[in-house]
Amino acid sequence: MEQSPTHGAAVPYRVLLVDADPQHDLTTWIGDPNAAVTLADVLLDPTLVRSAIVPSRAGGAHIINGSREVAAVQNELKERHKSPYTVLRKIIESVRNDYDFVFIDTARTMDLLSVSAIAAATEILSPIDCDPMAVKGLGLIRQSLSELEEAELLRTRPTIRVLLTKYPGGKTQPAVVRDTVEYVRELDVPVFKTVIRFSEQSRGAFPQSETVFTLFPRSITAEDYRTLRGELLSTLGEGPHIVVVSIEKGGVMKTSTVASLGHALSTPVEAVTGGAA
Repeated sequence: MEQSPTHGAAVPYRVLLVDADPQHDLTTWIGDPNAAVTLADVLLDPTLVRSAIVPSRAGGAHIINGSREVAAVQNELKERHKSPYTVLRKIIESVRNDYDFVFIDTARTMDLLSVSAIAAATEILSPIDCDPMAVKGLGLIRQSLSELEEAELLRTRPTIRVLLTKYPGGKTQPAVVRDTVEYVRELDVPVFKTVIRFSEQSRGAFPQSETVFTLFPRSITAEDYRTLRGELLSTLGEGPHIVVVSIEKGGVMKTSTVASLGHALSTPVEAVTGGAA
């Protein structure tokens, strides 16, 4: 495999997206809902992992497709393994050196796979609405981290970083945004400077099974994800990175973040700017 490109460069990165959410919205969006081999198969037989990795519709990113069977497989993992929380980590570790970024899309609840993904992660990215009530999910993540540490299932403790989404825009920051930021900072959790602004165009990308970069490359949402790409690279430095995208209040912003970052990182900069400088 070719040498990993230098972070911050305009060249594309090697990106793998993993759909670990039983609702498998990421697969419906930019994957293949009829894939012959899905994450459910790989969890039961990890030797299938390379057979499960296929191209996505998010730029040059690859994907391990999800399915509804993932929910049932979680119960089987509990029966088969003394430590079921390490199964996903071992699968990811077997291919992590082939990629600069692995993004894992998890359920909105702390099910077995969500906790397993955290055990595999180097970073946790939590997209939340600009609403103080949406911050409550961070407590679940921190609790899971503590439990994994106590069980000695964490090799390193991943850093939680919050991404504010559905930002209402405008020159004056609404009180609800200020309150959300303050609430997060009280929890001592870093917040990305980049915010994802709400747009009708971004909402329309999901039913068309394409990312915002393909459909609306000059939209404000595409602009924000391009900015987030740069901030993510400058913040994390050299990889490989395993990034779990976990917990948000409703909507599709969690899955949108996985698809959009996957596209932005796996595509040359000029391709995600719609030809703009």
